[in-house]
Amino acid sequence: MLKFVFLSLIFCCAFNVAYCQIPNDDMPSDDPLIIKKSVFRLSILSPGVSYERQVVGDNTFVVGVYASLVIDTLENQYSFHFYPNFFGEFRHYYNFARRIKEGKSINRFSGNYIGGRYEHFFGDSNFAIYDKAGLIWGIQRNWPSHFYINFNIGLGVQFSHDPREMPMSFAFLGDLHLGFAF
Repeated sequence: MLKFVFLSLIFCCAFNVAYCQIPNDDMPSDDPLIIKKSVFRLSILSPGVSYERQVVGDNTFVVGVYASLVIDTLENQYSFHFYPNFFGEFRHYYNFARRIKEGKSINRFSGNYIGGRYEHFFGDSNFAIYDKAGLIWGIQRNWPSHFYINFNIGLGVQFSHDPREMPMSFAFLGDLHLGFAF
């Protein structure tokens, strides 16, 4: 059984282009819809890069790094810092079939999704190193010019490797990315 799962995983990961859905009578087009199984993104608003890969069906896995702006308000003095962050997401796109039926594009994973997110925030001696994990809802749209927008929001927990610095607490998760997808 383990060999079958392993070979199936290799077979699924070996191809970069897949047929999303073969047209039928209620489809708006007679051509099969071809989408890429992986997308590389450059974000401009939150400077960074990410990679999204289709896992199975309407599910994808996303990994990326980006710079996060932190505003420190210590003693009524404001200081601005950029810190690198790492994130991983598992997404389930729940409206691909409806978008296809309505004649809308799902290329480069354009759709609404729910999923799980993990973030690791790097810091220095003045800013705590901490993690966030939780559930998100998001919307992602891509245009033929390769421009994309991705927005997600959710709830989770925030925790630090040193509980004295930051005790575990509930946290809001959210991102807004504008950039280019290839």
